[in-house]
Amino acid sequence: METNSCFRTIFELSSVKKFLSYDSCILSNGSCFAALIGDQLRSLGFSSLTNPFGTLYHPKAIKLLIEYANHDRQFDEALITEQGDIFYSWHHHSDLSTTDRSKIVNLINDVIIKLHATFVQSNVFFFTLGTAWYYKLKSNDQFVVNCHKHPSSKFTKHLSSVEDIQSNLQDIVNTIQNVNEESTIVFTVSPVRHLKDGFIENQLSKAALLVAVNSIVSANEKVLYFPAYEIMMDDLRDYRFYADDMLHPNSVAQEYIWKRFQDWSMDADTKRIVQAVDRIKKAALHRPFNPESAAHQKFLQVQINLIDELESKHKGINLSQYKSIFSESLI
Repeated sequence: METNSCFRTIFELSSVKKFLSYDSCILSNGSCFAALIGDQLRSLGFSSLTNPFGTLYHPKAIKLLIEYANHDRQFDEALITEQGDIFYSWHHHSDLSTTDRSKIVNLINDVIIKLHATFVQSNVFFFTLGTAWYYKLKSNDQFVVNCHKHPSSKFTKHLSSVEDIQSNLQDIVNTIQNVNEESTIVFTVSPVRHLKDGFIENQLSKAALLVAVNSIVSANEKVLYFPAYEIMMDDLRDYRFYADDMLHPNSVAQEYIWKRFQDWSMDADTKRIVQAVDRIKKAALHRPFNPESAAHQKFLQVQINLIDELESKHKGINLSQYKSIFSESLI
């Protein structure tokens, strides 16, 4: 640990073998921080699928997703519920909802097929745990992934024990390693504060998650822990790094944690490619004063050539989203 004149404590991350490259196939699941990492990776040309079931907060919700991914099982229509002419699943976030009951099963099954295809190919798994609190339906004692804004009177609220969380996490690890024992599995605890549960309740939740994760990571060298929670709490440790809601890390904090994740997970060669892709990504956002000028047309062709060069050198990279932007503007 070191201190500096900016009144911060900066701690060194644990040394790990650099596991993330453009040969990686990545499945990222969990809370908002999993989406941040997964979306960043995908925007930089990595093969990454993020939160196919929508945002998940509890370890058991992630375990259910991995079970669907492993068995490629069809969705149980009995899990569908309705409120206000919107149809939901108790095993999925409201991102997967429709106004047509006949379509929701097909929608979810299509996601499961895509999830399974990614799961069997993936060699890097990234999971962010949001909370140890969970809900069950009073009517049948069923665990629900998301309450879909139904009244709280419909549910009972529970705090998972450390032992239950450990069991869920171990099941996740076992399922993945039975498919590919060389996979790298990364757990992290979300830096987002779940204050709707209460201040003390949020700390109890985070503590339970941290203790459970530590137990799993300590027992398996292929399972890693990235300290996003600790970076936010003990390194940044200031409200100027929070969004207006004082719960979520703001863009400055997100960028800082993302940079530390890069340094922790990527070797120098991969980071050089990331920097080249990032320049292309920023170029795609450029809005020219005169799109039809010879200078801008040359700029577009240069970017396309750079993309072609990167994709030819690194087979795992996918920059089609940027190539289409540049190609559409060529005259």
